Parts: sequence; C-alpha cells; structure tokens
Amino acid sequence: MMITQSWDITVGLHDFYVENANTFFINTKLDTEIVRSYEYTNLFRKLFASSYFVSDVVVIDKNEIVAMGICYPVEYLSNYFGVKVGVLDGLVVKKDVDKESDYVYNLLHSLMLGMEDERYDFLSCNVPSDSLELIKALEAYGFYYAEGFNNMCGRLPSQRKIILGDTIIREAYEEDFTEIEKSYLNSDFPSHLVTDPFFDEKKAKRLYVQNFRNTWENNLGKVWVATIDMKVVGALIGKIDERVKEETGIVTNARSGMGIIVDPKYREQAVAQELLNRRESWYEDQGVEWQILGANISNVPMIRLLEKKGFRHASTTITMHKRF
Repeated sequence: MMITQSWDITVGLHDFYVENANTFFINTKLDTEIVRSYEYTNLFRKLFASSYFVSDVVVIDKNEIVAMGICYPVEYLSNYFGVKVGVLDGLVVKKDVDKESDYVYNLLHSLMLGMEDERYDFLSCNVPSDSLELIKALEAYGFYYAEGFNNMCGRLPSQRKIILGDTIIREAYEEDFTEIEKSYLNSDFPSHLVTDPFFDEKKAKRLYVQNFRNTWENNLGKVWVATIDMKVVGALIGKIDERVKEETGIVTNARSGMGIIVDPKYREQAVAQELLNRRESWYEDQGVEWQILGANISNVPMIRLLEKKGFRHASTTITMHKRF
C-alpha cells in the first residue's frame, strides 16, 4: 500500500533525487552528483522561501521512496499578470515497468489535493520528453502541451566564425530598451507564455523586455546590443550563475533570466551569431568552461547555429499548462 508524506520528514530524499532525477545536463560534463545535489538543495529553498502555501509530496511504497514533487506559486508572474500562477517542480519518479503509472498517479493526485484550496488560475510544469507516464498523467489532470525546448551544452572556447560585416556589438544604454521592446513586439517568436491565449500576448512579450531591463538596472549580468548603421537590431543577456559557482565550484551561465532577440527585418544577417560570439568572449573572461543554452524545438535556425558552434543536445523538456 502506498502512502504520501511531506518532504521535511522524509529520510533519504536527497539520495533518491540524486539517483533518479532527470537534469538538463544528461550525458554531459555538467551531469554530476554535485550539480544534482545543488538542484535538490535549490528545491528546498523554494519550499521554505515562499510566503504562500506550498504543496510538497513524497510517495512511499513498502518503506521505499518512489516519487516526489512540489507545487508553489510563482510570485513575480502572479503579480505581473494579476492572476495566481503556480508551477509543479521537482517531479521525480522511480523507473519501474510494472508500477511507474501507479507512482505517478499517487504523486499527482496528492499534489492536486494539497493545493485544492489555493485557487490557482494557472499551472505550468516542465517534464523530460521521455517521461511518457508522467506526461499521460498530466494530460489526464487537464494539462496540455505548451512548448518543447532543446537544452544544449557547449564547451568554451566554441567554434566562432569570423564575420566581416556592418554589425557593431556594444553594451546597452538606457535609450536602447525602446528598440528592444519594438523588436519583441514585432517578432513572432515561440514562447509558452506568448502563445498561450490565457495571457495577453503583448504583455507576455513585454515581460521579456522587463527581464533585459532588470538585468541591466540591477547589474545582474551583461546586456549587449547589436547595431547596424546606428540602429539597434538585436540584444542579448549574459549571466553567471553565482549560486552554482559558490556552492559547487562550477562556473557556468545562468539557466533562467536569459534572452536573445533580433529584429525580424535583420534576421539571416548573422546578428545572433555576432551577439553570441561577444557573450562567449565575456564568459571566457569569467572562467566559464561549459555553458548550457537552448531553444524552442520549433526554432530550427537557432538550434542549427548552436550546433555549428559546437553545442550538443543534452535533453529535451516539454512545458505543459493547465487553466482553471
């Protein structure tokens, strides 16, 4: 008989996560026990840092941990869109041909019960593309496909093509953000927030512009712009994950809060490649050896560009949404 309990009273949860979790770095130099342990610790931070109720579940079968997961509110999205947005995170299920579907059902059933009184308007969840039992169970609970994302890992220095053109890369100024916003508003780019009709499309696009400004204003990293004939035609964020660096000793780029945009009129002019080359030079100066990047699976030009630069596929994740 399976039972469920909370994370904080479960012995052996760390080892279960490290052994069974799917990370973004599968089969790469960043897929290490140290990084998995860091990711586990980061989940616990989310559990205790939220000022709202958090639903956390561990599934036990015959005194053995077989599944774990957490649901918590995403406060910055909730405040920005004016609706209660939550995320399912840390979903880890033991692989078992005979019982995996039962493990998944018990996990999701308990998570959904735990947040029943929270009155979420919208939930999001990222799952590995090969976790079919989990994907089927999420669909049974009303989740639907939002996007697929290719995570790719590359070593520095990368393969950089020398480009002789009119593009100039420089750090951003205050007046550049108007042009960055225009590029986003004029772009038809795949993003699970932009393409889901639950959210206002223009407001969702401006959230990405806000990320650029927040990075620049709060000195969280670097923001570069590409110009052609004095016009801003693209922009890119660069960040080091300082917490990973401090806790694991690994110097790598941040996985969230990144962004790249190119004005639709100036695509296929190597603008993105020039921006990436500039960021990689900065990363090398910061001591980065491996970087993890990615692109929506429908963004074939970006995937091809990363492949040419020496990046290799690490994993594919699927984002699923649920509206209430």
